[in-house]
Amino acid sequence: MPASARGRMGRGLRSRRDFVSESTLVADKYEVLLDSEHAVRAHELLRAMSG
Repeated sequence: MPASARGRMGRGLRSRRDFVSESTLVADKYEVLLDSEHAVRAHELLRAMSG
């Protein structure tokens, strides 16, 4: 099938959605990877950011 035909078919399929679009994405948790020599300072910074 030519690429132009696939493109037209794809556009037709994309017009129907069965999901809700989200405008933002918020993480429940974060993982921080760093060298052990920076662990104490990183912990201090994260604690200061959380209030």
